[in-house]
Amino acid sequence: LIGPPGAGKSMLAKRLPSILPPLTFEEAVETTKIHSIAGALPPGGSLIHQRPFRSPHHTISPAGLSGGGAIPKPGEISLSHNGVLFLDEFNRGAMEVLRQPLEDGRVTISRVSGTLTYPCAITLVAAMNPCPCGFFGHPTKACTCAPGAVNRYLARVSGPLLDRLDLHVEVPPVDYESLHAAGKEEPSSEIRKRVMAARDRQRTR
Repeated sequence: LIGPPGAGKSMLAKRLPSILPPLTFEEAVETTKIHSIAGALPPGGSLIHQRPFRSPHHTISPAGLSGGGAIPKPGEISLSHNGVLFLDEFNRGAMEVLRQPLEDGRVTISRVSGTLTYPCAITLVAAMNPCPCGFFGHPTKACTCAPGAVNRYLARVSGPLLDRLDLHVEVPPVDYESLHAAGKEEPSSEIRKRVMAARDRQRTR
């Protein structure tokens, strides 16, 4: 998702789990195991029934994403397994860690104490501004960045990583009148039905 500040990129990402199919029992067990290993289960919690949504801080290190420690624990990639990992204004070093896990659906952590492999079948949502000031291409606010700065800013995402991002979506700003206008809004529950039907067709194929 690429767009100026306040366009709704974070809001869109946070709503994504609401249109994904519910966890199957097998997915719930697998997700719960990962969170249990990481010590991330809520007090008194048992089985996780909601798809995870993880939104780590943009300064997170590569190790924080992939996992690690003296006794390797799952990182944010694995804690997002069967759910959504949202990265907002990410740094390039951390993003490059995602290349292999996105392709393989698992992440391997090697330490002196041993090598562990954790699953990470995730939906990755990444968001960024179009330039350092955030207003390149904005309909009402002028961008104050030099052309070279815009190009360098967009080049933070490498080609191999871009190849692994299936959709590149420009998120334009929406004015208050459009947001406030009454219309035939569609609830997430209806969109979820279409998503589940699409997945059923794909399983049949």
